[in-house]
Amino acid sequence: MKKLISFRDITVCRDGGKLIIANSRIRRVFDFSQGAPRTISLQSACGKELASGKNPECDLSFIGLTRPGSAEQPWTLRELSCRIAAKDIYEPERVIVTAVMEESSGKTEYVRDCIIYPELAALAVETSIRTQVVPNVFWLHRRTIPNPGAGESSADSLLPAKGVRVVKSVEFRGRTDVEDTPVYEHRSEAAEMTGNLLYCSAADGSGFIFLQEAPPSGERRDFELYDFRIDPETGVVHSCSWGIAPDDFRDGRKTYRSYRHVLLVHDTEAEREMVLKQYLKRRFDQSAFHSVTVNPWGCGQFPKLVSPKFLKAECRAAAECGATHYQFDDGWQNGRGLGEMNVKNKHITPDFWGLRKNLTRHFEDIIHLCGKLGLRSALWFAPSNNVEYRDWRSSAEILLDFHRRYGISCFKIDAVKIRSYEAESNLRSLFHYVRRASKGKVFFNLDTTSGQRPGYFQFLEFGNIFLENRYVFLPPGWVPRYHPDKTLRALWLLAHYTRTQSLQIEVPYPGNAVNPNVPDKQPVHPPSLDYPLEYWAAVALFANPLLWFAPSQVTVSERRRYRKIMELHRSIREPLFAGEIFPLGDEPDGKHISGFYSTSGFAVFYRGLKAVKTKKTFPQLKDWDCEVLSGCGSLDRGGLVMPEKASFVLLRKKN
Repeated sequence: MKKLISFRDITVCRDGGKLIIANSRIRRVFDFSQGAPRTISLQSACGKELASGKNPECDLSFIGLTRPGSAEQPWTLRELSCRIAAKDIYEPERVIVTAVMEESSGKTEYVRDCIIYPELAALAVETSIRTQVVPNVFWLHRRTIPNPGAGESSADSLLPAKGVRVVKSVEFRGRTDVEDTPVYEHRSEAAEMTGNLLYCSAADGSGFIFLQEAPPSGERRDFELYDFRIDPETGVVHSCSWGIAPDDFRDGRKTYRSYRHVLLVHDTEAEREMVLKQYLKRRFDQSAFHSVTVNPWGCGQFPKLVSPKFLKAECRAAAECGATHYQFDDGWQNGRGLGEMNVKNKHITPDFWGLRKNLTRHFEDIIHLCGKLGLRSALWFAPSNNVEYRDWRSSAEILLDFHRRYGISCFKIDAVKIRSYEAESNLRSLFHYVRRASKGKVFFNLDTTSGQRPGYFQFLEFGNIFLENRYVFLPPGWVPRYHPDKTLRALWLLAHYTRTQSLQIEVPYPGNAVNPNVPDKQPVHPPSLDYPLEYWAAVALFANPLLWFAPSQVTVSERRRYRKIMELHRSIREPLFAGEIFPLGDEPDGKHISGFYSTSGFAVFYRGLKAVKTKKTFPQLKDWDCEVLSGCGSLDRGGLVMPEKASFVLLRKKN
């Protein structure tokens, strides 16, 4: 056996046609005898075997291209190398093992990168293709042609060991303009399943998880109508979704790169809950992106209000609310607004992104005032989706000019439609270029409200997630109409599988419940007003609060109430976010007690307006001795007591 590399607890070895990649938490063995990798072993930290050595298939294939394993058209392993990659602004230190494979008939080259991190129970793969032919597929998405193509695109696969069974897939949804439920669990033994996550476990709690760092299922371009497939004959589990459609191949000189697919292993059920969050924490360092951001779009009137006087008043009021950032949304620019591109399909030129005429001579003063008040400025921006972001370089220079001239380091990215591989590649180039050119100082709020967006697991190396649910002032029956229990439910569902540290969570203003722009049939007293302002604000305590209103329209006394909650959040944020955050209690619906806890020793609970029970026990906190930091309630060995309806309580574990 030849050792190719050794770095910290990572070792990479070659034994004839076998490649072994391992650290202290995970070990995966590939057989390259057919010119392509075939997983024959996957082991966890305690040596539990999770994959069968009788795997009949190679780990990857692309629909319409020659599959590996063919005697008539064989693949060849041309090169195998590995290197240590130092920590950069996108990822921590890691080892990358690269296999270059060739299929001679179509003159197709595959480059497979296996990425492993020290002391993480995770191994990721990304694959690039360059081919002189196009896939032999009828790419008709209506599926009216029988047998439309050859096989499927499988980005990674393995045969589970005996006793390891598929438990569930987890599907995520963005588009919060129309979708109130961001997470769906599919518990079945169907051959085809959708989602970014697939869980496979044995009776003893050991198992593995497939993570696809890809957009939500409903927003992808892949030819397959599913994300995972379990072969009913062989039992092989396929993680599909390359992020490349057959018709994306246009140039035989160009390389097309897949989404990242990650295998995570665990020995127990408790580990299963942690390994995903541990990976996300290491993979995507979000610490520089934490904020309390004011975005005035939630008031429903921002573009018509924009003036130097209004924005200066906004900055002063934002500081009084306890914010760290003020975000100038759609309306600051010379162009008339997002509708020019999204509705009129206008071709956007750089002059669109000049400053609005009434701001030209005053913008620097406004930015300076923000700085004096202790606020950082942020800006809304919508790259040109109607040209597939081919103008990404000029967009990048616009953003960098605002960064260099005014010190703006946060840009909210809206109107994203990654409808093609070209669009996604260009958008990635935009983010990469700006992050690199600013030496990591610029980051992005990735809006998830509509379109085809990167979602909850893609592009997080560039920024965090702008999540809402959304407007207070809409009439009954309209979607998306804000209610604190809806926002709490969305966060609670996402907290099972994502890090809430990466989410911006909406905190609106009750005074916007009646909006002059939407006068028809508005209730005098919408249900959301049955909850106090402090409850609305406290929903975001374990995430990044997004103050979704124009603070200058808020009374001075109400600004003080917001500030109290925001200062509370900021006072605990660093130790709170150092832990991993998980949901507690029942799914929020206004009738129960729900909450979150951080493994670093914090917990928060919310009692719905219609909750009958005032007491509840939580096994996760059975040994906690707590002090109350804010709100109304107590927790001891007898359980949690919350005597008041529509209330919250924030607790800290005593040393």
